[in-house]
Amino acid sequence: MGWRYWLRLPPTQQTVATEQAPSPRQPVPALWELAAKRIYPAVRSRFALAPCVCRPWVADLSLVLLYDFGPRATEVSALTAGVWGQPHDALWERALRNLRSLPRPHWEDIGDGVFRLVSNFAGEETFPLVPVVMDSVPCKEPVIAIPNGRVVLATCGFDADAVWALIGHARESLQNAPWPLSGTLLQRVGDRWSRYVPPPSLSPACARLNAISLARTRSAS
Repeated sequence: MGWRYWLRLPPTQQTVATEQAPSPRQPVPALWELAAKRIYPAVRSRFALAPCVCRPWVADLSLVLLYDFGPRATEVSALTAGVWGQPHDALWERALRNLRSLPRPHWEDIGDGVFRLVSNFAGEETFPLVPVVMDSVPCKEPVIAIPNGRVVLATCGFDADAVWALIGHARESLQNAPWPLSGTLLQRVGDRWSRYVPPPSLSPACARLNAISLARTRSAS
């Protein structure tokens, strides 16, 4: 693939540059009625979390709550969430509803039986939380990788050659692209996500991918 693929992605109207604190000139609204329409979940490495409203998702990945200003987004602090006066479950439900309301991304064939998720929202790493997005993967029993922010890769879980290619693409992304997230391969069974359990022939490659991921995410934190 080469990381020129990532670099040639066009800029979007909602490119999110996440900051750990809002600008003093543009605070997160204190009124829930104003804030509710602009909060979203975001997938992050659990090894690189800033203090904010967050929850575990799967394996080494967590979800954080973001407020979207348009040109940038910021993590929602526990203090801000407390001012809104909403239960945390209600915050996450509203954030997911907002995510589901965005234009649906599409899967692009990048060769070797591997597909990449492409969105105009610039938050591709979070769209696996939307069931209809995963249902649209053009292969059966998909395995996915989320090696970096803006990068979601998928392939057929029962095709060992395709999974091998997926691992190669994920490794190149982790080594060369910004915003490293995870080398863990994932599968969804029903409504639940879990680690992909590779066959013995792929176990060493998965272990190497995770080692690269651990080094990159911890050095980036």
